[in-house]
Order: sequence, then C-alpha cells, then structure tokens
Amino acid sequence: MIIRLMNNHDANTPFSSKWVDVAPEMKGKNEKVVSLQISWSGIAGPMTGHLMLVGSNDQSNAGYRKMYRINSPNNFDDSELIVIRQVFKFFKIEYIPVGIISGQISAHLYYK
Repeated sequence: MIIRLMNNHDANTPFSSKWVDVAPEMKGKNEKVVSLQISWSGIAGPMTGHLMLVGSNDQSNAGYRKMYRINSPNNFDDSELIVIRQVFKFFKIEYIPVGIISGQISAHLYYK
C-alpha cells in the first residue's frame, strides 16, 4: 500500500505532515511502514531547501532528526529512498523551502 504524504506539493511553500504510526494496528492486516520515497522536479531558486524526517515515541518530543537537502533541480533518476526501521513509534516530515521559488516535491510511504 502506498500513502502520499505530499503529492506535487508547491516547493516554495513549507509543509509539515501529521504524525504517522510506523506500525499501525489495522483490522485484519499486519502492515508497517517500510520506506519513504522523496522526489522533486522543476526546482528553481537557491538549492538550499531541506526536508526533515522527525521520529518520536510520543508525538511530542523528537528523538530522531535526519535532514535531506534539496540540492538539484530534480531527482527523478536518483530520488531519496529512505528505509524506515522501527526504532521509533511515530514519524513526520517537515519541508522548509529556504529560498526555493518554484517546483514540486512529493513524499510517498510504502507499507508492507
């Protein structure tokens, strides 16, 4: 199952997702987040934007932070594919454009 956290989001606009449960209890299913894929295209302006992966066990305190830089006009041939290991219960993504003036950015979760 694929969940779109951001789908062709305007790259000049900040974004913060809701907290995502890494291993939600779904009736009749035993799925968990396996990976997060981040892609962008048409980025213009300074290549200084970044996307932050934030992990937490309580949705209040960040126990893990990893920054991914938006440093090229597009990354379709080399998108960021992040393997999610279950070292935290919840995570969210935060995108900060830092001068980017146009383009699109997407972040998709893969559950298995």
